[in-house]
Amino acid sequence: MQIEKLDYDHSLARQNMVLRQIRPNKVTDKRILKAFIETPREQFVPVALRGLCYSDKNLSLTPERTLLSPLILAQMMQIAQVSLKDKILVVGCSTGYSLAVLSKICAQVVGLENKPAFLNLAQQNLKEITSVEIVHSNLSQGCASLAPYDVIIIEGGIFMPPPVILDQLSTKGGRLVAILLNEHYNETLRQMGKGAVWVKNGDIVTRKIFLNTYAEPLSDFHQPQSFKFN
Repeated sequence: MQIEKLDYDHSLARQNMVLRQIRPNKVTDKRILKAFIETPREQFVPVALRGLCYSDKNLSLTPERTLLSPLILAQMMQIAQVSLKDKILVVGCSTGYSLAVLSKICAQVVGLENKPAFLNLAQQNLKEITSVEIVHSNLSQGCASLAPYDVIIIEGGIFMPPPVILDQLSTKGGRLVAILLNEHYNETLRQMGKGAVWVKNGDIVTRKIFLNTYAEPLSDFHQPQSFKFN
């Protein structure tokens, strides 16, 4: 007897992801929830990982690059208070999924990528979206030519945001969101990180921790020799 293989219902999985993972975890902005429901994440992950694309886990794309889980990404967008008028920079945009989600919420989105393979993939995935621009550059340098930004999202783990990137924030309440890693992080003993948001008003930058989470460190952001993690 031959059993017919049923197609995986990505649309249903996407709705369940929002209803059971994202919304119960303090993501209340209806625009963000709607954008995640409308964005087919399966189109932004390798075929071998599509069965996991709506799980609450980070997905490993390469040994040094992770696609953040939709839950973490949504929480970062919520704490950044992304809005239609915002100009946003995503550092380490990889396959372009976060850019696709943000394009449904914000006026202008810039993706920064240092890996040619990811750059080409993101450009192909987003070729129909005119509000998104993708730039090839060193991640830790940001993209000063298109600054200032209302929001900067660093899509990976860092030990401290470089001053050159903080300088690219708007001085009128610009927000930078990233996963801040512990100073003792190493590949064999992975320490938990913390989601953090920096807010810039004039020359003053303040920081707030908003959740415990983890992301692989981005290779362009080097670990300082002496770094204190509070």
